[in-house]
Amino acid sequence: MKNSLKILLVDDIQDFLDLFAMFFEMDGAETCFARDYNQALEHLESKEFDIVITDYRMPRMHGLYLIEMIKAKNPDMPVILVSAYVDEKFAEIAKETGADEVMKKPFEYDELISNIQKVLKRKERSRGRTK
Repeated sequence: MKNSLKILLVDDIQDFLDLFAMFFEMDGAETCFARDYNQALEHLESKEFDIVITDYRMPRMHGLYLIEMIKAKNPDMPVILVSAYVDEKFAEIAKETGADEVMKKPFEYDELISNIQKVLKRKERSRGRTK
């Protein structure tokens, strides 16, 4: 993972946020987290991020709606959606909504890193084609 990577983690479970923030920071990334969609949108308005990782199930708003809101303002923002409730149909809907990758909880940290790298490489290649 590149050292200057800025990650926004969105999840209502503090233990998840704390654990992954610790791993990311040990790898040299900067993390910021939000426990709901309001905090996530506030962070996205005030800071720059390389990628957003969001849970699906959260109070008052699900992750798909958050993705729609993110992509409406910044269509190029890479977003990974994580959920314990992933099946083929859900993953298809999530990607149609704008998720760049969908992961089923629980997952290993290495799997998350691999997906982050894959998403960022895809975004970089697509930016290269549009220039």
